[in-house]
Amino acid sequence: MKNIGVAIVALFALCCFSLFVGVQEVSITDWWQDPQNTDLFLISRIPRTLAVVLTGASLAVSGAVMQMLARNSFVEPSSVGTAQSAALGILLVTLLYPASL
Repeated sequence: MKNIGVAIVALFALCCFSLFVGVQEVSITDWWQDPQNTDLFLISRIPRTLAVVLTGASLAVSGAVMQMLARNSFVEPSSVGTAQSAALGILLVTLLYPASL
């Protein structure tokens, strides 16, 4: 149980750190005072951080499901072509609908 608590604290710290990493420099002390910084957080950085956390969580869950279904602890989602299927989808969209990117 102690390791889970450490992992949650580390995840929270990394999420907070991720909010202040980007092209535009934002100070930790005055990010809420400037409306431009507030918009930057609400439009770009918070959704980016949430997307990364949700993607990681979904990959972890899909990996656990794959391991339970295959009854093999070495199986991962890319073993059945999940990553390759996503790459194929990106390639098809790029070739067939280039204006959508």
